[in-house]
Amino acid sequence: MADPNPSQPTSLPLRASSTSLIHLTIRNRKKMVFEDEVKAMTSLNEKGIFDILPQHENFISIIKEYITIHKKDGQKETINIGNGVLKVKNSQISCYVDLLVTPPKPPAGTPTPTPSVQNAAINNYKAPLQK
Repeated sequence: MADPNPSQPTSLPLRASSTSLIHLTIRNRKKMVFEDEVKAMTSLNEKGIFDILPQHENFISIIKEYITIHKKDGQKETINIGNGVLKVKNSQISCYVDLLVTPPKPPAGTPTPTPSVQNAAINNYKAPLQK
């Protein structure tokens, strides 16, 4: 029997669990910082805080300050950044960032680290191992 209302949208079946995750890649100039399937990510742009979830529309933005990764196991990981570019296309997130690594606060009376020491800390940053 034909549909009496062909102009009305039909409900589509929901996709399986593959749509509950989105692929996230974060890299800086020198290396891959993070790459895995995640539930979501959160960051900040000139308009404010925003989230990227699976099936997000294609999107590009300048981001700043941080990226919070909402991992598939429910854990959250925040990566501090100076600024970066984020692109979402075809359910994949690509972030190209300058990492900020805050060195431990030196004891009172210790000279402030030079920029070369701070750059070494940034270049030697290692993302946590993925399970």
